[in-house]
Amino acid sequence: MSMFSIRKLLSIENTSSECYRFFKVMDYLYAFGLVFHILMIPLMLSLGADTVARYNIISIMLFFCMIVTNRKGLHGIAFTLAFIEVNIHAYVATHYLGWEAGFYQYILLLAPLIFFNPVWVMWVKIMASSLLAASFTFLFHSYHELIYGVLLYDTVIGHYLLYTNTVTTVILYSAIGYYYSQAANDSEEKLRTAQQEAEWIAHTDVLTHIGNRRAMAREIEREVSRCKRTQHTFMIALCDIDNFKILNDTYGHEYGDYVLITVAKQLSNSIRQHDHVARWGGEEFMILLPDTAPDEGMKIIDRLRQNIASNTHHYKGKEYPGITMTFGLCLYDNSTNINDCIHKADHAMYAGKHQGKNRTIMCSDISQQTNATAHP
Repeated sequence: MSMFSIRKLLSIENTSSECYRFFKVMDYLYAFGLVFHILMIPLMLSLGADTVARYNIISIMLFFCMIVTNRKGLHGIAFTLAFIEVNIHAYVATHYLGWEAGFYQYILLLAPLIFFNPVWVMWVKIMASSLLAASFTFLFHSYHELIYGVLLYDTVIGHYLLYTNTVTTVILYSAIGYYYSQAANDSEEKLRTAQQEAEWIAHTDVLTHIGNRRAMAREIEREVSRCKRTQHTFMIALCDIDNFKILNDTYGHEYGDYVLITVAKQLSNSIRQHDHVARWGGEEFMILLPDTAPDEGMKIIDRLRQNIASNTHHYKGKEYPGITMTFGLCLYDNSTNINDCIHKADHAMYAGKHQGKNRTIMCSDISQQTNATAHP
């Protein structure tokens, strides 16, 4: 066996945090094993099983070493010691106390723990489980007909030991199962939380904490699908902060960020409950108005524009010029392509910029003006 394989088997390096759950379970089991063997010493002495009692003393020292090495991060060494101790103890106890005493059951307890162990590679686990099967088979073949061992002749005590070991094994199995079920639930909850956080990050603008372009695209896709089913319409409004570059260059990027955050809050607080707002890019925002006719949409957006323009702004104890925005609107119906609708809203917004800024323009008004120019 190579040095690398030995290091993997014994896990001389500390394991990563993902192994914490398994080694926490083992820490409890090592502590239980320590107490169990301490309690076994007076019982074995009372039965005249001095050899078993002496081995229990060795087991106590081994379990103490397991606890220490496990808490120092040498988890593979601790589990290897446990694997060896349990098998030898099962043999010694079965040899002196008989098959009926039930100490062989602790070998079975190792089976699931071998495959729960995140340190050992698969071939090590297969080899360990094979040794476990061989150990159990040897005990069964050698001692199952020897109901009571060389030192135990009292059937009452034999049954008492069998019941005690059986109940103890069941309790340990149940405790391990319960802990891992709780751990699985915790992991699923953490996974759900991580997914929710990832979803929030993917669909939220980091600076303004409103929806980003991806979030708005998702809402638009849903609204388009709904409109195709219900024959309803909705409106798209694109808006841009007037003279933002001048504000940024004059007062600094921190003030520019303050303006973006302030505008995002004003937009979010002013729209209706079923409307959606997102940062579309740079100083540009988009508003989605479901089930909205052109006249109604024009009133909602123009009122929003006036509210923003009427506010004064104080930043770090200083008063700054008011912020204005230019809005472009377009109606979507089933005869319209959504990309064309967004392009028309964008075109209307820039038309408003050319007309003097701080105004609300409907894309249909641009079309009418174009037609009037073409046909005087």
